[in-house]
Amino acid sequence: MNQLIEIWSKKPAWEALGATEQQAFINGILEKVGPLMEVGLKLVASGFIELKLPNSLPFQYYAFWESDDPTLVSKFAETLRDEGWFNYFDQLNIAGLAEPLPGVLANHITS
Repeated sequence: MNQLIEIWSKKPAWEALGATEQQAFINGILEKVGPLMEVGLKLVASGFIELKLPNSLPFQYYAFWESDDPTLVSKFAETLRDEGWFNYFDQLNIAGLAEPLPGVLANHITS
């Protein structure tokens, strides 16, 4: 399974938009992402980042996506970029192929 975790926060440019402009932008994003979800991109979870945990990243929101098709994950990230998402939000992406934890931890050990 190919996975993408997004973390983001609002930029001042977002706050400068009125509520009508913000809603229109969000509606446009949802319209562009909808077809990707129809063919296999799945939103697993989204929410607000808990900043009280030790070593938390200073961002406001997160979303966790997955797909059997790695191109859908890439298309999703490219869609956000192309639609101007990064003009309004500071965002970091983490993506990769899911692996069982024992194999990931074994990779930490040098020979």
